[in-house]
Amino acid sequence: DYTLSISEEGLVKYNGLKNVRTIGLKEFYIENEQLKNILHKLDTIYFFSLKNCGVSNISNNITVTKLSLTLESDSKEILFANDNPNCSRLMEVTNYIYEIVKINVMV
Repeated sequence: DYTLSISEEGLVKYNGLKNVRTIGLKEFYIENEQLKNILHKLDTIYFFSLKNCGVSNISNNITVTKLSLTLESDSKEILFANDNPNCSRLMEVTNYIYEIVKINVMV
């Protein structure tokens, strides 16, 4: 399990808790253009209207992501199971973020 948060200043915080390769807190600043690309991807999946995905009946060996986004006027947090096909668009966005910050999450 891990948390991933993004602020409008371009601060990306990752905190690996369990079932991930990278344990602990990591912070990264990303370029404005990269932030715009992430926000665009989140906008195309209607991030602010999404609900938690695939986390109602999970086992201990399933990795759960908590993704949060804080903008000037809005804040949103969502939980999703990484292996749930219904959550694949959220996973695509998080994978894109990991490519930018060069962090290896999955075991």
